[in-house]
Order: sequence, then structure tokens, then C-alpha cells
Amino acid sequence: IGGECVTEWPQTPFPPSHIHILGKRIIVVGVDGDFVFLDSSTLVSTSDSARPFPSSVQYSTVVDGLLIGTWTEYELKIARMAALRTDVELSEGVDKAELRTGSEHEVPKVAGAIWSHALESEPLAMTSEGERIAFCTYKGGIYCISPNSTELWRQPLVEWPKLSKFPDGSHIVGIASAPDPNDASVQRIWVWGAAGGWAIYSWEDGDLLDQGSLEVKLHLESVWGSEDGEWLLGFPPDNVARWRHGGEIEVATVNGPINDALWDEKGWSMTGWREDLRWGSDGIQQASRPEIGMSIYEHRKQGKLILDNTGNWSRFQF
Repeated sequence: IGGECVTEWPQTPFPPSHIHILGKRIIVVGVDGDFVFLDSSTLVSTSDSARPFPSSVQYSTVVDGLLIGTWTEYELKIARMAALRTDVELSEGVDKAELRTGSEHEVPKVAGAIWSHALESEPLAMTSEGERIAFCTYKGGIYCISPNSTELWRQPLVEWPKLSKFPDGSHIVGIASAPDPNDASVQRIWVWGAAGGWAIYSWEDGDLLDQGSLEVKLHLESVWGSEDGEWLLGFPPDNVARWRHGGEIEVATVNGPINDALWDEKGWSMTGWREDLRWGSDGIQQASRPEIGMSIYEHRKQGKLILDNTGNWSRFQF
């Protein structure tokens, strides 16, 4: 069977959402907000699992040894942003029942966080570069902060007037740090909208440098940027595309949403809805797997491994 689980790698203690690489360790983020550390070689747990806040983690990034994340409890309309140390055991937070009974003005903080703030609106996307973190909030704006939560700048949300005929066309669906299209040595903030609009901002001061839109009548949901300026764009339920600034978009059909992607000089490796995919110069290749691929991990000795929605590891098939 394609993507058969390799039994010598233990299952994660909860269904995973995504992972972060921390040198000799991996931190696994669960779909319900759980965390656990794994040894990056053996993939064995090196900590107990913990849930610092009783909700899912929408977005997270690792900066200066800290995991910066956002937690949103939609039913109770509670959103938080916090920083967790990655060199200590994580703490167990309150349960959802305690969250329900808490005062509107005294929402518990993310347990063990070195800082934890309430957000007035839903977080939409997050990225980082060096010691800067950029994120967007719904009807709020684009913000840049330092690892200690100092605000460096803020800008209003970008709009694409030409895309106003599309429902929620200017709704932000992705933000990523990627090269400037005119100078690959300089990193910029790229912000993406649901109708295929893109905008480029300066990391230094938040200036809007350029914006435009793709000629595609599909709903964008996910983005990945490469080191050489190519973009991989996810248009669920069954399309994925490649694009370079100034070029034409190339669209391919897939089985379902892409959950993770890695780029190298030969193209894109992807995993998602019960398939692994490789998109290089000779076109797109697809191989089925029994479960849903959630994250791709480049193991130092074993090559690319896939962590699926059941918490099992298997080899990437290309």
C-alpha cells in the first residue's frame, strides 16, 4: 500500500496538525492544541504532551527559541496570542469548562507563556523572518512584533478593488516571508487574498511596495513560497498551482487539499488528501496513501517522511 506506516517510528500521542523543527528536536502541534517534543532522529517523545490552552492552534512560528502561536476558541469568541519557551517542559492549561465559567474580562492566559495577550479579532495568518513576526487579524490590520511582543509597526489590511466582485475576495488567507521579486537577497512579507490578490510589504517599516492579482477564478486557501521566488498555491478542493512574479500561473488537478509542501531545486514535494505529490520540470506525479498527510519532515538520514492525521510516520513516495 502506498505510504505504508513504518513501525519503528512511534505514533504521536494525539492527531497532529503541523510540526516545527528545533534542531535536535521536533515540536508536534495537535489539532486540539496539544504539544509534544520528539527526538528529531528517533521520533520518540522526549516530553509529556500538554495543552496550554483549551483550543486549537491556528498559526504558529518559531523565533529566537520561542514558539509564537495563536489560539482561537470560536464558540466562546476567545482569541489569544502567546509565546512559549521551547527549552522547557510545556504546561497544562485550564480545561474548556473552566474557560466557559471564566469572566469575560478575566480569560485565562496560555499556561507557561512568557507573554500572553487577548486578540480583539480572529487571527488570519502568521509568518516570521529573523527576529520579527508578522501576522494579520480579521478587520484589524497587519502587525509586526518582536519576540517579546513589542509592536514594531502596523498597517491597514490591503484591498484589491478589481477583485471586489468575488465574495470575500480581499479576505486574507496567507502571509509568508519570501524573496523580493527584483532582489532575491532581500526578504519581503507577501500577503495573499482569497481571490488571488497578492501584496508585498517591507519587513523593516511595513511599507506596501507592490500589489497585483492572478488571473484565476479559484478560491485560494494556502500558500508556500520557495527560496528562488516560486509560489505553490492551494485552491481546494482539487486544484494546486505554481506561479512566479511576472509569469503565468500553471494549474494542476489533485485529489484534495494540500496540507504541507517543501521546495528544492528539483521542484515541490507535497502531501495532502490521501496522496503524496511531486511537481518538477516533467510535470506532476501522484501516489496514493491510506491516510491524510499533514506534515513533511526532511529526516537527516531517512529522507522525507510524512506525518499523517493518525499520528503515524511513513516515507514520502518520491
